[in-house]
Amino acid sequence: TIKQIPIILFLNSFVKYLLEKEYPGSHIGVEPTTDKFVAVMNGVEERVIPGNAAAVNGQLPFQGLNNFGQSFLTRFQVSQIPSPVLENMSFIDTPGILAGDKQLVDRGYDFTAVIEWFAERADLILLFFDSHKLDISNEFKLAIHSLKGHEEKVRVFLNKADMVDGQQLMRVYGALMWSLGK
Repeated sequence: TIKQIPIILFLNSFVKYLLEKEYPGSHIGVEPTTDKFVAVMNGVEERVIPGNAAAVNGQLPFQGLNNFGQSFLTRFQVSQIPSPVLENMSFIDTPGILAGDKQLVDRGYDFTAVIEWFAERADLILLFFDSHKLDISNEFKLAIHSLKGHEEKVRVFLNKADMVDGQQLMRVYGALMWSLGK
């Protein structure tokens, strides 16, 4: 039998900070740069398993992802890395959420359905918002709505909150709560 360890779904990239290094295949920058769903898991050595191989590997918990088609599987990978942090949990790093006209680009698969699939299996879902640029795009709103039924797993974080003063932080917090409540 496969030992099931907790899975944490990230709707932003915080994985590098937790691991204290980048994982194989990661691309981190100011704008959303992750263009894939990446399962970051413990491994004996650093390696990348392509999505189509991971989805048929009986030792990995991703068999259901075949239902999203080849277009999705080319945008999914497993990155294994030796890490004490990953001995007891796995991370799912999501693609960057697109804003403005960029979000109109067709991903080639049902993004919110994939978020729902991972949310059903995740033990914890972390949502990160930038305290300097509180822009909740339509795509991010749809992703948040797809978490319905999993609210008890969701934790909300204000990224870079230490870089704003107390009054600005309260404004951002209020605006975020208002936006999420809509």
